Amino acid sequence: MNYLVMTFLYDQFNRLTEEFSKSIGDRGEFSGNFEQLRRRHQAISRSVQEADRFLMISNVACFCCQIVGIILVLYSAIFFRDDRCTKHGGCCFLHHMARYQRVRFNVSCLAGDSR
Repeated sequence: MNYLVMTFLYDQFNRLTEEFSKSIGDRGEFSGNFEQLRRRHQAISRSVQEADRFLMISNVACFCCQIVGIILVLYSAIFFRDDRCTKHGGCCFLHHMARYQRVRFNVSCLAGDSR
């Protein structure tokens, strides 16, 4: 969701920049409608503010859910270790680490980390 919204806004700013660059002549003279460009820039900037408000709430909610997931993984790894180890043989450590890595991956995607 974050990526799509930010990509859309980035493309809007790029189109505006290209149009502004085309309006500037070889000698640095501006030959376009400056007021129209200013209004478009202001509209895109307002969209960025609205997206920031919306995505801030979304990111906080997702982050809180990920924290709950980490707590549940650690709780089950600590307090239900014997149950898992007897059912699945000796692979309980790998099971918990795989679950932890999934939660860690989700948190890193949420934070925008590229690792």
